[in-house]
Formats: sequence, structure tokens, C-alpha cells
Amino acid sequence: MNRAGLELCRWNAVPDARALQQTAFETILASAAQAIHERGQFHLVLAGGNTPREIYRRLCAAQTDWSAWHIYFGD
Repeated sequence: MNRAGLELCRWNAVPDARALQQTAFETILASAAQAIHERGQFHLVLAGGNTPREIYRRLCAAQTDWSAWHIYFGD
């Protein structure tokens, strides 16, 4: 991988599943806020399985402009 490819890759080490859920939750909401501010919409593709389930539960209760979210199912 060249240097440009490395700059696109962001890794975040977290100590446990709870920290992963919190980090993912905050990252998704921050990305949504930025996308809505810049483009008026946010697109999110949901992954299947048990790993993201708690993150999705928390997102359901988040205060955000849901009318600007476009959610797709992927796997």
C-alpha cells in the first residue's frame, strides 16, 4: 500500500466491546452531523450480525435530524 492509501486508513484501538460501541456511536453521530451540515443528508449502510446491535439500539434514541438520514441494509 502506498503512503496515500495509508492516510485513508484510520484505526482506533479500544480496550473492550463497551468502548468500541461508544466510539462507534460517537463517530457515526459526528459523521452524520458533519454530512448533514455540508450536504444536507447522511447515508449509512447497516451491517448484520450481533456486533453492531447495541450501537444501533443507541442510535435509535439519539437526538438527530432523522429526516436527513438515509439508511440501507447491507451484509
